[in-house]
Amino acid sequence: MIICSCNGLSDRDVQAAIQAGVVKVSEVYSTRQCQVKCGNCVKGVACLLKEARRKNCPCPTTVALERSLAAQAVNNDELIQKKRSLPVREASFHTLSKV
Repeated sequence: MIICSCNGLSDRDVQAAIQAGVVKVSEVYSTRQCQVKCGNCVKGVACLLKEARRKNCPCPTTVALERSLAAQAVNNDELIQKKRSLPVREASFHTLSKV
């Protein structure tokens, strides 16, 4: 599918540039030795880049956040297990009547 009719840039060209490691829209055009002309294609190229990053190359911040959330989930599970293993104290009637 043609993404940029001014430069004859196809979705395959964009995917090839992404696989080559580009991260910016301008780098996609540079790999094909062309540049943005009318600008109608920029949103499409940016969308393909964003989609590729989301699927294949999560940013370090996303990876760190996912690891942190996973660690918190493990810690929460451990905390719940510890709470369950604590002896249950029975409240006396005297204690409850003062509350």
